[in-house]
Amino acid sequence: RNRGSSIHNCGCNRTNKIDIELTDTMSGETSLLLSFDDTKHRYSKNVYLWQSLALTIIFLGGGGIGLALLGRAFSALCSAYPCAADYSYQGCFDAAPMVGVYMITFLIPMGVMTLAAFIIELSQKASRWSRQTRVISLSATGVFCFIITVLSWVYMLKPATVYDYDDDQDTTLENDALLVLIGGFIMLTFTPFTLVCFYLAVWHYSSPARPTALVIKKPDFTEPLTASSFRDNWKHIVGLFVLLLLCAIATGTFSSVWNYSAHSYFMAESPYAVIQVKANYRFYFKMYQDGIVFFVFLAVVILLGVAVHFNKGLQRLMHTRFKVNSTYIPTGMAYGETGLLLMFAGLVAYWLWFWRWGYDRIENESGELPGYPNSCCNNATVGNDCTLPKDKNALLQIWARVMGHMTTLFMSFLILPVARNSVWEYVFGIPFERAIKYHRVLGVAVWTLVTVHMLLWMIKWVIEGTLANNVATLDYLQITPTNIHYDNFTIMLTELAWLLLTIMVGLSLWCRRSNYELFYYTHYIGIFFFIVAIVHAWSFWYYAIGGLMLWLYDRCLRIVSGATPVELKRAYYDHDAGVTVLEWAKPGFKHKAGQYAWIAVPCLSHLEWHPFTISSHPSNNVDTFHIKVMGPNTWTERLAQAVEQRPQEVTLRVDGPYGRPLYFDQCRHLFLVAGGIGITPLYSILSELCARRMAGQLTGNIQKVTLVWCVRQPALFHTFSQMLMASARMSDFFDIKLHYTSSGEIGAFGSAPEEANEQQRLEFITACVQLGRPDLYNLASSLPANRDTMMMVCGPEAMINAASDVAFEYDFSFHHEVFHF
Repeated sequence: RNRGSSIHNCGCNRTNKIDIELTDTMSGETSLLLSFDDTKHRYSKNVYLWQSLALTIIFLGGGGIGLALLGRAFSALCSAYPCAADYSYQGCFDAAPMVGVYMITFLIPMGVMTLAAFIIELSQKASRWSRQTRVISLSATGVFCFIITVLSWVYMLKPATVYDYDDDQDTTLENDALLVLIGGFIMLTFTPFTLVCFYLAVWHYSSPARPTALVIKKPDFTEPLTASSFRDNWKHIVGLFVLLLLCAIATGTFSSVWNYSAHSYFMAESPYAVIQVKANYRFYFKMYQDGIVFFVFLAVVILLGVAVHFNKGLQRLMHTRFKVNSTYIPTGMAYGETGLLLMFAGLVAYWLWFWRWGYDRIENESGELPGYPNSCCNNATVGNDCTLPKDKNALLQIWARVMGHMTTLFMSFLILPVARNSVWEYVFGIPFERAIKYHRVLGVAVWTLVTVHMLLWMIKWVIEGTLANNVATLDYLQITPTNIHYDNFTIMLTELAWLLLTIMVGLSLWCRRSNYELFYYTHYIGIFFFIVAIVHAWSFWYYAIGGLMLWLYDRCLRIVSGATPVELKRAYYDHDAGVTVLEWAKPGFKHKAGQYAWIAVPCLSHLEWHPFTISSHPSNNVDTFHIKVMGPNTWTERLAQAVEQRPQEVTLRVDGPYGRPLYFDQCRHLFLVAGGIGITPLYSILSELCARRMAGQLTGNIQKVTLVWCVRQPALFHTFSQMLMASARMSDFFDIKLHYTSSGEIGAFGSAPEEANEQQRLEFITACVQLGRPDLYNLASSLPANRDTMMMVCGPEAMINAASDVAFEYDFSFHHEVFHF
């Protein structure tokens, strides 16, 4: 800004040393402004790439060792206990296979996570490599993933032998059921990773030498202001239906219980199946009542959500709120949201009834059980076989198992709201940040139910004197003192998973705000818990598989999005406003006004991703983030320091866009209310409408826009002054009301770049800026009191609650932004 100085020389020699000199044009004196030796930073720039590669090799290699230790232990008949061998029990483990199970359960998921980080880092680093190096590196990673997929198919799944049985024993499959389960998950994980790597390789092959060099974003006023959930996402919705259909068929085609026990064998006819078709003597197609109800429920919910998009009146009704006399829901609830919750409550009630009273197998197995040879009996025998006595604590066993099945239901829905590319957004228009509250409620419910499940079993075992044995057994689980399960090796694994889950839930409740990174990364414990739950609860896989596949699909989309290079065009820090401004461009990136994206700045952390509103409007030639410094020792403060002190190291990664504002272009009047930096999503909407008005383009049904913005730092006004003043000049369409709510003089606007001249600022202050808080009721009274007026709010919680009361009073449509994910 010192117009008496200019950058005189920027030299970059072959040793990658950059010298920037500053020359005073008045005196002719030259001084060294910046000297940066890139050779000192080459290793540090790539260290995370090699770290993630090394960790991937270590974790996946450890998982391979675990597979070797496990071997085919689950398909071997028990020999340690004569009764187990007589009763044809499989899956008796000693220490080595059990260590293998632990290594597989914990190391392979860790390897998958570090592999995802490596793919993102590789694609980002590749933007500075030659095209040939880029393509070869990503293709080699894809080949590696493909080889793992093939090996899991050939050596673990073995589909050619899946229906083959031992000649000597008709009830024993040639294949190892546990290896089939593990191989299935490995294949389902590495197949999409293979596709991601090859997709990125093709993308880099077809991109220019520098993928971000030719990013030119032109205004496109032909795009609608808001997106139609169904029209823009019908492919996703159809894909969801296909996925549900495939999962439903899988529950009838594959064994509903992964270890192929009892009536769940392919060749077995089941008395519990509702639909049962015999294909041949080795295969029955079977579907059970719980599975049918579960998938029909999902299909009906999706169909209802889709139907809403074809009727604007019904759509508006579903988004209409009603007041709730609760401090936990100060802004009320929508009718559509309430209907969905009631449907889920009905499913929960059915689930409880079915597993407690509608499915008599659980109660029957707590009674007398025939089948053990006489040599293994501890009670009176009849003929050649004995009968196990009735469980004296049958009620505890029944309710413990019922609580386990209730846990599986809540877990099957737990993972659906956490996908950023959310199925709820595609179908219902409910984006990730609004669905996440249900994930929190479901998470607490899962922990509560699984804790009750464990406590009921332990109380039963204390009464029977078998607790010490059962909590530490590998292959001698005493359901009752005489009913032994030799093939349940999961008890200690489940206890460890519960302990980790308890830590995760505790951190989620008390550390989510104070230490978000600790909360976020300990949340990956949930992956281990899901894996252990599937291994422990043999029928859980066909409730969970759909949600897990949707989550994996979401993760792959996020890998591709995060791996696409971004060009940071300009970055600066406005001291007066306390705002860091990042201007950037990304190939193929398109967003709607009011959406947000997750960003990472590798020089601060490769692992930390934070959500920020895209403050620029969609028709702008560059995209922008305005990031408020939220206090000392925060990520936002470190970003501001990096932009000021070492700008040459600042690079940007962007994953998005996400979020879906309501259909504000269908309303006649927009009432925008913002507090502080909460202006960013509303500024994006305001500037898009302003740009369209200036270009003579249509703005939907909107006839009038009222903006009320309250700040305590007047410099914030200037940060966004250019578009605000342009909007204020079109007073027939825009009504701009700015409020300064701190004590003292307004003072200067600040010193952000491209500041307006003094006369323009004075005129703007005189016309728009007022002292004190606004009277929202008074302002609302001048607008039509009906659903054609939409009130959109982004700011402190008190402001949101006050605006919500105003919207209820005047029957406005209402939308507020969510800050806390």
